Amino acid sequence: MAALDAVDREVRALWAPPPELKVSEWADQYRMLKTGPLPGQWRTDRAPFQREIMDVFDDPHVHEVVCIKPTQIGWSEILLNIIGKHIHIDPKSMLLVQPSLDDAKGFGKKRVSPMIEACPEVRAQVKEATSRRSGNTLLLKEFGLHFLKLTGANSGKGLRSDSVPIVLFDESDAYPEDVDGEGDPIAIGSNRTEGFNDFKIFEGSTPAKPKGFSRLEKKWDFSDQRHYHVPCPQCGALQILMWRDPKSKVYRVIFERTAEGEVIPESVQYVCMHCHRGIEEKWKPQMLAAGQWIADRPGRSIVGFRLNALYRPWKNTWAPMAQKFVNTKGDHEALKEFITLQLAEFFDESGEAATPEDLTARREQYPLTVEKVPDDHPRPWELEKIPADVAVLTCQADIQETRIEVSIKGFGAGEESWLIAHEVFWGDPSSDPSVWEELERFRLTERLHESGRLLRPLLTLVDSGDQSDAVYDYVMPRQNLRDCVFAVKGVQFHTKPVLVQEGTAKRSNVRLFTVGTSAAKDRIASRLKLAKPGPGYLHFPTWTTEEYFAQLVAEKKMPVKNKRTRTQRMVWVQQHARNEALDLEVYALAALWILQNILDARFRDLGRIASELAGNVPPPAAPARRMRSPGVQ
Repeated sequence: MAALDAVDREVRALWAPPPELKVSEWADQYRMLKTGPLPGQWRTDRAPFQREIMDVFDDPHVHEVVCIKPTQIGWSEILLNIIGKHIHIDPKSMLLVQPSLDDAKGFGKKRVSPMIEACPEVRAQVKEATSRRSGNTLLLKEFGLHFLKLTGANSGKGLRSDSVPIVLFDESDAYPEDVDGEGDPIAIGSNRTEGFNDFKIFEGSTPAKPKGFSRLEKKWDFSDQRHYHVPCPQCGALQILMWRDPKSKVYRVIFERTAEGEVIPESVQYVCMHCHRGIEEKWKPQMLAAGQWIADRPGRSIVGFRLNALYRPWKNTWAPMAQKFVNTKGDHEALKEFITLQLAEFFDESGEAATPEDLTARREQYPLTVEKVPDDHPRPWELEKIPADVAVLTCQADIQETRIEVSIKGFGAGEESWLIAHEVFWGDPSSDPSVWEELERFRLTERLHESGRLLRPLLTLVDSGDQSDAVYDYVMPRQNLRDCVFAVKGVQFHTKPVLVQEGTAKRSNVRLFTVGTSAAKDRIASRLKLAKPGPGYLHFPTWTTEEYFAQLVAEKKMPVKNKRTRTQRMVWVQQHARNEALDLEVYALAALWILQNILDARFRDLGRIASELAGNVPPPAAPARRMRSPGVQ
């Protein structure tokens, strides 16, 4: 009789309904972590704000969820918990979309497969791969009559091939605007759920597109807009953790710095917006545990969550964030990364630009070798000393059909820069050798530094966009360690996140560097708005003309619409007849980047070199090590 009772219990267990567990409850009971900073049993209470994000997935009244988040906040783990639960106890087919097919393969290999292997209950449901039929690949996991499919937003076929009740969009702000000419990949993927009443569309991403151009931002605007409010440990008042109050513009994170500009970690505090007392980060676990999600627009059908890196629970993050913020001064790309990756905010590319009048008003007198420069002197820079804070000089030449425009720029600590000289040599560069002789004279001229030493440019870049054959004739015998003269060409964007790349020229053995002009112009525009001298600030001497300033701000970043895809993006559009001064600034940034990152790392510490000059110690005269071979980065 006992044996029959045991058999009866086993049969009933096979037909028993799955346990009713929310995603967070399933994860706390079954999810195992084999890698990462906290291996072992999953615990939602380590990051309490994750609980509601996961459990809203089980609300039958919620069909769409959007999450705007920073990096390293646990979003991928939330997706894996959703996947694990539906493979184990609530079988449903799922589509997981990454920005590209390569990203999907990487996520399948590094995240999905390890999650399945680490959880025996999940692993038992997934079909084993066989030689005849594979139900377990990087992009496909079959379980019973259902499946998990991974694909890229750049694959129209992958997006439209299967109908599923659950679609998970990961890092959606990095998706292309149009896929295979068929339209928005998010719309295509979402359409896969149309046949299901219990459909779920989960979308989460770190901001990657400019403010006003993101589908993620627009969906957030239509959501109920939930923020995680935490109590002050001193007054108990609830508040959103934010880097800067968007209304009052008051910074909520405060800190002190050393004389060298380094953030003092123990000084970092969060200022309560109610009692105005400082909160140390050691209180963060307690604050997160007592926090709650509050919707700004309750009742809307789309549920929206928003977090920033101040909420990261894994370790102390406020001091590193403060240091990253300090390091953004004068660096457009660093500021953009901080705003998007740390604060999870959309970067505004359309800020007010500097005007020629603004720049004219800040011209300054450099130290002179004479009492006064005559008003009619044709080259006033010949009577000026190089300011004391300048560490190195670069030379850059812009080639036109009728002339060569050339400038000398000085750089100091923090990439603070000074315009040292500017000339125009008239003549056709393709047929008039005298213009190249003038350029050579200009390049080799030694200029007096305020320390008393004579300096000349350590590196020269010559624009090869026009008159390329003549440019190659000039640079070929000079692209060596002694002269350091190289060809350069502007491209709007690079495929890699670097300012300069080395490529190949149509003539063999010519070292051709390409500079990402959009990124360089972003950096210049940001630095032209700096109000005080310091890192990134651009100095101009008294002889700088109004026309030079007009050329320097000749382009404006504007939205341009793609007629085919009906999408917009921000591009630099020329507004003034000439823009040679801006091109020269772009090439100057490229020259400094090459000097520091390809030729000799010693030139990264410009503050030290300036100090050595001030002490009359000879600075590095030329790159000390052998230059990399062409094409090597």
